[in-house]
Amino acid sequence: ELLRAGYQVAGPAADETEALALASDQAPDVAVVDIDLHGGHEGLELARTLRCQYGVATVFVSGEAAAARANMDAAFGYLPK
Repeated sequence: ELLRAGYQVAGPAADETEALALASDQAPDVAVVDIDLHGGHEGLELARTLRCQYGVATVFVSGEAAAARANMDAAFGYLPK
């Protein structure tokens, strides 16, 4: 849907390392990040790194609304799973 709407998609990233490589290579405006990347809260750290190092806004995806809302300082928005 995003491609048909005219947006460019940098691609999926399986982990923080891939996400940072995409951010470095593609310079996206926004990233959609699972707050519980690989079962921990690595998505929070990724969001902070994306914002601080690359100026990329983050929208969290999470099944836990409370956790996402509690960490909105690291993200632009939140989407429930």
